[in-house]
Amino acid sequence: MLYLVSTFFLMLPARGSCKADTIPPCIAYIKAETGKLLTKYDYKDQQWFSYQPAEKAVTNNSDKMTTITFYDSTCQVVARWTKGGIAGLNKISPDTVDIKKIIPLWAEKPDTNTGKAPAKIPETSTLPDSIIKMALSKKITWIEETNCKQVSLYRFEKITPGSYNSNIEFSGLYYNNHGKAIPKGSNCVSKLWWHFYNGKFNCTQFRPGKR
Repeated sequence: MLYLVSTFFLMLPARGSCKADTIPPCIAYIKAETGKLLTKYDYKDQQWFSYQPAEKAVTNNSDKMTTITFYDSTCQVVARWTKGGIAGLNKISPDTVDIKKIIPLWAEKPDTNTGKAPAKIPETSTLPDSIIKMALSKKITWIEETNCKQVSLYRFEKITPGSYNSNIEFSGLYYNNHGKAIPKGSNCVSKLWWHFYNGKFNCTQFRPGKR
C-alpha cells in the first residue's frame, strides 16, 4: 500500500500549478466544508476531483484499505476506487472506468482557516434559503418545484448509495418554503426544476431525464 500511495504522489506536478488553475464553485464549496486534501485529475479530457484526509498521503499501514471517491466538475460521483488491504484489492466502480487513464494533475493541502469558517450559501434567484441548505447538506443537485394551489412545494432527487444510474427520480417528502415537510395536496403541478451547477441552483422548465 505504501508503494501505491508513494507512486501516486510522485506522479503529481509541483504545487505551483494549482495556483493558476481554477476549481469549480461546488468543488471549492465542499473543500471549504471538509478542509480535506483536494486532488485534481484528468480522465479522458474530463475534470475529476477527490477529497482525502491529509494523513492518508503518508500512511505506512500496508493492510489498510482505502477508497477514493471521484467527483466531476458538477460534484456528481462518477467513480470509486478501492485498493489495498490484506488481499491487495484494486477495484474501481463502475468497472467501465479505465484506471490507467485517471491522471493526477495536482494535490493541494487542506486550508485550516476555511475549514472553520461557515460555508457561504450559493446565490439563487427564488429558491428559499431553507431549501438550499437542506439540498446542500444532502448533496442534492436536482430539486423539483411543484405548485399546489399557488403554494410552492419542493422535492429532492432520489439518491441511492452506490448507484450510478443516470436516470433522475424525485421521491420522498415535500417541503414548503420554510423547509417543513407537509403532505402533497390535490391539483398539484410540477412546474420547475433546479439544477446545482457552477456554484448555484439554476432554473429550468424541462424535466431532467439523463445526465
